Amino acid sequence: MDYFQGIVENFLRSDRAMFVHGEFLMDLDANEMEPNGLALKGRHWYCDVAAMNMRERTLFLGEVTFSKTLQALTKRLGMWAQVWPDLRAALSWSAAIPLGWAIVPWVFIPSESHDLLKRRLVAIENCGNGKDQMPTPRVTFLEDVVPWKYAEWNNRPSSLDRAAQQVGAADAASRRG
Repeated sequence: MDYFQGIVENFLRSDRAMFVHGEFLMDLDANEMEPNGLALKGRHWYCDVAAMNMRERTLFLGEVTFSKTLQALTKRLGMWAQVWPDLRAALSWSAAIPLGWAIVPWVFIPSESHDLLKRRLVAIENCGNGKDQMPTPRVTFLEDVVPWKYAEWNNRPSSLDRAAQQVGAADAASRRG
């Protein structure tokens, strides 16, 4: 775990409806016969931080990066998008995520990388708002998750979360045309 991953986890915990699990294992081959999965390459990943929001009935799969190229992040998102229906099913089985819940990637990146991320997301197949597509990731800037930038511990989404949703909505709109 890198230093900023812990800061992101604390940011997510600031919403009391959010339950956070760091280094969350997602294995497509986990089942009753192999409850820990098989750990096959390209079939399992450790998500930096998983956050289950009870209010929104959403599991967020958080990835944290300082990378200026975002190469590893976009590669991982692309791999998730390729197997999205299977990944959802695996999370339903292994983590007891209800089938009706949303599962959404949430990336935490430096603000200067936002335009690059938007360009890279367009190139990811099976990423969007369609059925069986991986949803367009929510985006929050690393600069906005430092503790002195949020202080809402009153069981409501923070103003930063609303800003992240607006950035994500704008990105989704730009992808559609």
